[in-house]
Amino acid sequence: MHNPIANIAIVTLIAISGCTAPSSNLQNEINDIMLLKPENKKIRNTEKIAEAMDLKSAMLKSIPKDPTFMAAAAKFREKNYRVKVESASRKMQLNADATSGFMREETKLSTDNTAGSSASLRLSQLVYDGGQTDARVELARIDSINAANSLKAIASSVAFDVASAVVEYQTSTAQLQLLDEFSKRANKLRDQIQKLTSSGLIDKSILLSADSEIGELNLRQLQLSEKKDRSINEILRFFQKVPNENFVVESPLSEINTSDLNVLWQTAPEIKSSAGALLAARYQLRLAEAAMSPTVSANAGVSSPMSNDDPTTYSLGLVANWTIGDGGRRKAKIDASKQSLSAAQNELDSIKQETKRKFDAGLSKKQTLIKQIKELQNKKKRADTKLQILSDQMSTGQTNMKEILSANAAVYQISDQIITLRSELTILQYELARNSDSLLNFIDFDVTVSTENAK
Repeated sequence: MHNPIANIAIVTLIAISGCTAPSSNLQNEINDIMLLKPENKKIRNTEKIAEAMDLKSAMLKSIPKDPTFMAAAAKFREKNYRVKVESASRKMQLNADATSGFMREETKLSTDNTAGSSASLRLSQLVYDGGQTDARVELARIDSINAANSLKAIASSVAFDVASAVVEYQTSTAQLQLLDEFSKRANKLRDQIQKLTSSGLIDKSILLSADSEIGELNLRQLQLSEKKDRSINEILRFFQKVPNENFVVESPLSEINTSDLNVLWQTAPEIKSSAGALLAARYQLRLAEAAMSPTVSANAGVSSPMSNDDPTTYSLGLVANWTIGDGGRRKAKIDASKQSLSAAQNELDSIKQETKRKFDAGLSKKQTLIKQIKELQNKKKRADTKLQILSDQMSTGQTNMKEILSANAAVYQISDQIITLRSELTILQYELARNSDSLLNFIDFDVTVSTENAK
């Protein structure tokens, strides 16, 4: 015989299950997300960056608007909430439930109907779990620290990109200005050579040499113009307009003494990341070892039945739970965690060695560039003096136009080399600073403030 109440319950459950079924296919939703066009969130920071008169403020303002930084900032905030989630396990847990309805009990001899409400309240406090909760909290904190370090690495890369774009733009601008100056000199010399050639005073081969030199300068101008256009396209990622010629570019390493420079590699992002992985491996081992211990909690509760004839029950006591045998699962997890810890330690040692090697090579290159620039400056002084002497000797016939033409080209080439090496030196300094904490310290970067601005 069919029970009408049971039939109603079954129909109700079917109806509820139909209401809670997914309304769409998850794969279709993923496909829709993939097809969405990216939001137009460039690194550009409206008028504020355009008004910046120095590179430090420009870098600082660019960071929060970078899409990669914004994503990492959200991840950092999420990791911070995870710490709160895990820490909540240490606190007292309070649960309550209530039921209101109708209950019917049928037997062959009688039928009992009960209608009303029941409720229960349970209080639980963890007393001991062998350190599992502490390990989970520390792992969450490590994740938060690693997310912060990742955020700093991204911020440093954005700052470096801004600096590199500005330096490349200023370099190409300076090179074009230098080229324009020497092109005017070369054309003036060519006009003089042409007059002398027409008069038959000098050989036509000198005029051909002058034309060849001017042709090289014109080719160089095309190359530099293309380089400047590329630097402008790059710089407009960060600025509303091209910075003016008074834009200040400072060295991020100028206030760091030599002894501190030699240990900057220890704050490299890859070392921080590897150190974070090692620390996480340690706590993963602690968590695995803690799983061998029992868990003890203090519980208290009160339960009020649906029927007035049944008594209210109270409970108070300690609850212990200890897994005695699990087929070796926990022991295997401990062994695996030990291997992970060993691998993390070896990886950190390897990264330290490689990072120090690269950093030392960068510092060595920095010193080499400084020496090369100084030597080129001395060479330029000598070349300027030689050009002046040759020019003065023209009136006395002690020199010829070919020598002057060659001396003028030499001065230009040396001057262009100096600009190039200075640019290399500046970018190298920013690169060294990026690969440590120096660049973010240089611009007074604050993780908390920038993370809030990146929302």
